[in-house]
Amino acid sequence: MERSASTTTAIRGSTAILTMTDLEILRWKEGVDTENGVITLWSGLTVTEETVGDVVDFFKDKLETRITPIGVVVTLPNAEHRDMENPETGGRHDFFFVVDGRDVTKFAPRRFGLQDPPRWWEDVFFNNQEDIYPMEFREAYPNPV
Repeated sequence: MERSASTTTAIRGSTAILTMTDLEILRWKEGVDTENGVITLWSGLTVTEETVGDVVDFFKDKLETRITPIGVVVTLPNAEHRDMENPETGGRHDFFFVVDGRDVTKFAPRRFGLQDPPRWWEDVFFNNQEDIYPMEFREAYPNPV
């Protein structure tokens, strides 16, 4: 999977590169059941309404992992850039999903074979990096530990 500032990668069959003018991102939603799984994020991956089924299939077919999408969260600027007119950071699309608890032990090592491997949401909190995500999202999906 390729990602760059000028294009967004979406999984479609194999891999297709699409611009954001072509598609609408999959907005994150509240209330996704996280009780029997682990909240995970893949930084810099834009998933759209059109491609979410392909992403779910990619995880199932290539990583033998069942996921439930939460959606895409747009990051805030880093704290030191928030007062800038044109901040140097923020605006990245991070895809959040729940890894089915039955598949966590398979997915954990396999994720490292991916470009910019997905991270556990609890690791973001452990490393004090949660402040780049909007408060509404953090309230809907607080620190899981």
